Amino acid sequence: VNEYVIQNAASELVKFYFDSVATLFQNKAAASGTLLSGMSLSTFKRKFKETYDASPAQCILEKRLNKVAERLRVTDDPVSHIGYTLGFESPEHLSRSFKRHFGNTPSAYRLNPLVK
Repeated sequence: VNEYVIQNAASELVKFYFDSVATLFQNKAAASGTLLSGMSLSTFKRKFKETYDASPAQCILEKRLNKVAERLRVTDDPVSHIGYTLGFESPEHLSRSFKRHFGNTPSAYRLNPLVK
């Protein structure tokens, strides 16, 4: 993997994290009239979990896995490339997480995305 791919993946991942968490929390906060400023990290995590019944990390992982599934359906990119692009540390990490969430490996999912 060359330096450009790594930098591009890192930029995409950081933007994805911030956009995901900000969108999830701001939508709920706007609906309830809550202000986000001045909140500690632990308060944010607690409120996030109360609101979404999952931690921010769990929500981000789910979004990343759904993005992996989408890319498996619409591209021919290698599974490892998709995983690295979306911030998974290794193909094994992606495969374990993906199988836990979807009940199938990424390669098997690509062959038959309708089976869950």
